[in-house]
Amino acid sequence: MKDIILYLPSKVLPGALAIFTISLLTRTLSVEDFGRYSYFLAIGSLLTVSLFSWLTLGVNRHYLNEANEINNEIKESALFVNFIIISVSCSVLFVVIAFFNIDFVYILILLIAWLNGLFDLLQQASILEKRKVVYSISVMVRPIFLFAIALVAFFTEQVNIVHLLFVIIASYIFSCAFLYLSTWKNITPLKLHKKELTNLFHYGIPLTLNFGLMYIVSSSDKLLISTYLTEQDLGIYSASYDLFSQIVFGFGSILTLVLFPTSLKAFNQGSSYFQVTTKKNIKTAMLYLIALITMLVLCSPLLISIGLAEAYHTFANQYFTIIVTMTALYCFYSYVFIPILQLKKQVKKILFCSMIMAFTNILINIIFLEKYGIKVGIYSTLAAYVAGFAVCLFFTQQVWLGKVSKVELNHD
Repeated sequence: MKDIILYLPSKVLPGALAIFTISLLTRTLSVEDFGRYSYFLAIGSLLTVSLFSWLTLGVNRHYLNEANEINNEIKESALFVNFIIISVSCSVLFVVIAFFNIDFVYILILLIAWLNGLFDLLQQASILEKRKVVYSISVMVRPIFLFAIALVAFFTEQVNIVHLLFVIIASYIFSCAFLYLSTWKNITPLKLHKKELTNLFHYGIPLTLNFGLMYIVSSSDKLLISTYLTEQDLGIYSASYDLFSQIVFGFGSILTLVLFPTSLKAFNQGSSYFQVTTKKNIKTAMLYLIALITMLVLCSPLLISIGLAEAYHTFANQYFTIIVTMTALYCFYSYVFIPILQLKKQVKKILFCSMIMAFTNILINIIFLEKYGIKVGIYSTLAAYVAGFAVCLFFTQQVWLGKVSKVELNHD
């Protein structure tokens, strides 16, 4: 709990800025434009997950060797491959642009996807080495930049979606440069190690499929709303869902900052120590998330009135508690259960959980969305999270306390 308290300042300011930024943008952009803006960011997130997340996952797992020493070769290899991917992707996009009429905005989305992936990769050092100041500065840049452009938009009414995308690009460039100079400059740039590339590939690629499925769970609602319903519906849904889920994810991500480094070190010290550590982590996460939900529900009238324009209030008031609760449930699933399965290399079980969630979400949306409207997006995501949580709980108990753990305990 002490580390959670120490990380809170790095989440309070970005969370507050996110509330005021969305508040200003929903009062400046039309509902339709806000929907398009959210749609473009969703596409960028999909590209990040598809192209770059496997590198971050691989570094996250292999950042420390068995002696709990920093593995610089994994960092060098991941950074090298990151630049290869963006070089190839840009080349392919330029060829496509030469033959097809592609909107310029998709070039910006590709850049955002790459910079987001690079940012996540570089940030691993500050998380795993518990460099709280470096981490705090890096995460505050984007919300500060976006808040500044939102203020400009509010007072001048001259800001459009493209301007917002350029500001996001600028914020990521600043953060990536800062992180590299703070935690990565001691490595040899653009150097590839065959062994570490194999580790990155074998560990990260299967989990990228998992995160792609999780993207479907969290963002397919927006894509399907844009298909079956109107841009106004998309704007109303996106503003409410994004505001509330970002607040919970922001505060909830403290769990992975605090719990994963301790779990990784405990895992390298043997199964008995790992079980003791993860039991403590589960209790800590449960208490923290219950307190977070309670606080947000009590503050919901204030958050809605400040964070959203009048056009969004009806939907927001109806579904605030559901969005907050189901997002907290996903945080527990993602930041507590999944790392246990990741460290145990139970990738097939993780993929199965994600498939259950993705299938549940898409099926409910396809059947009911057009008839019953955007509220289906909320209930389908809730059903998906509950289903995935239940299956993951079963697998975690099986792996953590079952046969796998007993075999490992015999070798401690």
